[in-house]
Amino acid sequence: MTVIVHVTSVHPWNDTRIFLKMARSLAASGFETHLVAIDRASKSAQQFERDGVMVHLLRGDDIASRKDRALIGASRVLNALPALKPDLVHFHDPELIPHALPRSGKFRFIYDAHENVPELVHSREWLPRWLRPGLKLGLHGLEKMACSRFAAVIGATPSIAARF
Repeated sequence: MTVIVHVTSVHPWNDTRIFLKMARSLAASGFETHLVAIDRASKSAQQFERDGVMVHLLRGDDIASRKDRALIGASRVLNALPALKPDLVHFHDPELIPHALPRSGKFRFIYDAHENVPELVHSREWLPRWLRPGLKLGLHGLEKMACSRFAAVIGATPSIAARF
């Protein structure tokens, strides 16, 4: 049986698009489906089955900032993959790209692009203004290079899909 693992370090485990629409549909179609997410309120990991999907909630009480989410949370969810032995890993957060890229030889990744990340840099008030133009260019290059190594990219809208 094909094992598909959805991974997010940002979204709640019961996110409408990720859990309700995608993961449950895969499980109903006969795939072994897992969802790995961070529970920001939990000091320990937990696991349960819901609607045919095995949900793996990982500790998240020590994630206090965007930086922690991008470093600690991203590493934590991707470090859960070897035990699940996935055939495909469908990830939903651009923060996971730098962590997924070095693992792309071991796992087949599907990047779910639901926002234009390089364009969003200009609206992120927490980023210093002087850093934004270079970061936009760097993110565009990283995203493009990384996606060439992933099994697939899913664009959530036609304009996002056109970027890839």
